[in-house]
Amino acid sequence: MSEEQAFLDLIFANPGDNTTKLVYADWLDDRGDPRGEIVRLKVKVASLGDGWEEAQGRLSELEQTVPTNWLVRLDGPIWCIAGNIVHDRRFGPGGAETRHGTRLFKPNAKIYLADTSWADRLFIERPEAYDRIRVIGRHRKSLDWIACILRVSYTTNWRVELVYQPGILVRLKKEDWPGFWVRKGDFECSGNKNSPESVNSLIEVLRRAYRDHRPGR
Repeated sequence: MSEEQAFLDLIFANPGDNTTKLVYADWLDDRGDPRGEIVRLKVKVASLGDGWEEAQGRLSELEQTVPTNWLVRLDGPIWCIAGNIVHDRRFGPGGAETRHGTRLFKPNAKIYLADTSWADRLFIERPEAYDRIRVIGRHRKSLDWIACILRVSYTTNWRVELVYQPGILVRLKKEDWPGFWVRKGDFECSGNKNSPESVNSLIEVLRRAYRDHRPGR
């Protein structure tokens, strides 16, 4: 294992350990690596202390210059809202046909909510025109992580989940998932992860994190 990988593993396992992050930033500086500034800025922004808004602006610029799979290692596992594609669904006039999964996703495929602005639709029956949410999942043929809009009725089993898999985190990062701004201790799931109460509780935390960190606040 490389020395840098050891740093990243420690940080991912303990994302609230700012001491390790700052030691890593010094390590990068000693090697003339400009990523050290990014690590320090992330620590400052997470603190929400004096000057964090200016730090957020600079961080947003610098994050565009480095690989996303490196950035997600600095954040550790992220709280997300996960669900599944239904196995069977009715299709055609009068629901005469049965289809398995959807055009893009296999039956029972795991998906992740990509945008909290539509989260209220997960547990409420609405007219068909409003029965839409934006999700992330693996394409049934290419297996690439994609984002798309689909009907809530094509989904099931929504729950809160702490996500560790880098591939999912990279895609969520590209979607500006607010879970990357939730600090350790801001959300603890002490109850049933599959309950609407747990999901709605996380949604409120995510929305608050977005309000705190959104550009131009």
